[in-house]
This record gives sequence, structure tokens and C-alpha cells, in this order.
Amino acid sequence: MRNLKKFIFKKQTLFILFLVLSLLIHLNEKKFNRLEKELNDLKKEKEDENLSNLLLKEDKDIKKIQNKIRELKGIETIINIMNYLPNYQEIQKDGLENLGNIAYENEENQNKITELKGIETIINTMNKFPNHKEIQANGLRAFMNIAYKNEDNKNKIRELQGIEAIINTMNKFPENEEIQANGLRALWSNRNKIRELEGIETIINAMNKFQKNKEIQRVGIGALMNIAYKNEDNRNKIRELKGIETIINTMNKFPENEEIQRVGIGALMNIAYYNEENQNKIRELKGIETIINAMNKFPENEEIQRVGIGALMNIAYYNEDNKNKIRELKGIETIINTMNKFPENEEIQKNGIGALMNIAYKNEENLNKMKELNRIELIQKGMNKFPNNRDIQNWGSELLTKLQ
Repeated sequence: MRNLKKFIFKKQTLFILFLVLSLLIHLNEKKFNRLEKELNDLKKEKEDENLSNLLLKEDKDIKKIQNKIRELKGIETIINIMNYLPNYQEIQKDGLENLGNIAYENEENQNKITELKGIETIINTMNKFPNHKEIQANGLRAFMNIAYKNEDNKNKIRELQGIEAIINTMNKFPENEEIQANGLRALWSNRNKIRELEGIETIINAMNKFQKNKEIQRVGIGALMNIAYKNEDNRNKIRELKGIETIINTMNKFPENEEIQRVGIGALMNIAYYNEENQNKIRELKGIETIINAMNKFPENEEIQRVGIGALMNIAYYNEDNKNKIRELKGIETIINTMNKFPENEEIQKNGIGALMNIAYKNEENLNKMKELNRIELIQKGMNKFPNNRDIQNWGSELLTKLQ
């Protein structure tokens, strides 16, 4: 073990060390020689770059290296070394970085890290070195990648008080852009328990602090979008903290950024859902204009069109002022254009018919506008295309009755 420690303290890439140790323990000489050649080839390709950064080079390379590490029990090796040498900051820093890279969009590796109690190791390291910025940033990034599209891991992070660790780190380093960005990405992946820990405040504060940072704005809005989904208390809290203003201001500041527009509209869609106060606040802040402008600016972006129609549907729900505003802004035409452009998209057809239903409900001017546009055939096409979609059938039938 003394030799192992000496080897660790050399100024070599820790990531290579982990792989070599794993190979020595788990492979016969022939397999070791083959992988050693692969590692040397990679080193020659980028001599001055930490090998772990190669994980972020190309998707096919990422997947190949990630899977190779798992197969060779490299994840066990990393976690074991971190647990055996918990006081060495460099080892913990690089270990967190490597776990984050290994988990990047790789479900098998995410699950393996959790199975080996790697989440506990990450939290222990972050708690042990609360003032170490790089350890905190790497820990947040590891959480983000381990939780990405993985509900079990999201729940595990919450159970182990990982959300507290994320929010505490963001609050401790409010001036650090990397920590704020990584923290927002991690919170985007896990919406539960955030409000009671005052995490919504942390998100909005970060967005307001770094208004020119597009990535912080994008992931901040994405986190708010996720937090607002099917959660009335969170929707109200976002409004109280002026989060609606923050979202709309960001969208207006970066009108050319498709991703910001997409998550911004998605956030407004979720925030407006069955919430009259939020619907009104969006209108007062000219959020309806912002949504329609984005839809008109990016007519080919199917996802922007999908959430745009969904947002207009929710904003119009039992809200007379919003129904009229949508008509005045030619939002009815925008909805119809989107439905015509994407006839194969079931969600767009459903939300489009739902939006037209809500806009026309007990509103003669809007109903007359739809009659004037003569789009009965469009609704019938959607109903014929998706006969098993109950919402499309029910809403479509009701709307056709009003229009005929």
C-alpha cells in the first residue's frame, strides 16, 4: 500500500492512474497491453490535456471510454481510492471530475456509481472540503450527470440530502460562475424539495447576478421550468420572487438564442398552468408578446412551436383578458400556422386544438375570428390523424360544434 501511495502522489493524470490500477488488478497481461496501447494513443493525440477531458471530445469516443472503464471495474477503483484517501484534496477533486465524466449521458455508469455508493462519496467529499471551489464545482457537475434522465438517482440524491449540498454550495460561492452554472444544472435535474430549502431564491439570485451569461440563464430557466411542473406551491413562489420577470427579461435579452426561447416558453407554460395570478402576471409583463414573437421567429423549431402552443393554451384558460390579448397579437393565426406546419406531431395537434378551445370559450370575437379563418378542415384532419387521442377527439368535437 506504501507503493500505491507513492504512485498516487506523482504528478501524473489521476484518471490514467485509476485505469492502470484497475487493469493491474482485474486484467491479464494480454488485455492490459491492448488497453495500454489505446491509452498511449490517446495521450499522443493530446499530450498536454488531462485524459478525463477526452471524455468530452466526441460522443462515440465518450461512450467507448466510459463503457471500457465500467467493464474494467474502473468505477470501483475510483470510489475505493477516494474512500481510502479522504483527506487528499487533489485525489478528491480529480475523483469527482472523473465520476462526472464517466456518468455523462451513460445510464449504466450512472447506476453503477449509485450501486457502489458513489453518491455518498460525492456528498462526503463536498462536506469535508466546503471551502474548496474546485471540489464543490466538480461535485455539482457529478450530481448533474448522475441524475440526468435518471429518476432513481434523482431520488437517491434527495434522500441523501444532496439537494442541500447543492444549494449550500451555490449560496457559499455566489460570485463563482462555474459553481452557479453547475448548481443550476444539478437543480434542473431534480425539482423535489427545492422550495423548502429556499433553492428557488438561489436560482433566481444566480440568474440576476450573471445576466450576461447565456448558459446560466438557460439552465436557470430550465430549473424553474422543471420546478414549476405540476407544483402549485412552486409556481406561486416563483411569482412571489419575481421569477416571471426574470424569465421574460432573459428571453427578451437573448431573442436569437433558440434554446433560451424554448426553455423560457416551457417555463411560462408550466407557471401559467391553472394559475390565474400567474396568467395575469405574464400578460402584464408582455410575456404573451414574447411567446408569440419567439414562435414567429423560429417557425421551423418544432419544440418551440410545441411549448409555444402549450403556453398559449394555459395562459388563455378561463382568462378573458388573455384570450383577447392573444387575438390582438394574431396568436390565433400563429397557432393555426403551427398546426398546419406539423400535422404529424400529436402533441402540437392536441395543444393546438386545446388552445383554440380555450381562446374561443365564451368569447364571440375570438370565435368569429376562427370562423373567418375557416380552419374547420384543419381540426378535422387532426381528429382523423389521431383517432385514439381522447383529448383531440373531445376538444375537437366541441370546437367543431362551435365553429359550424
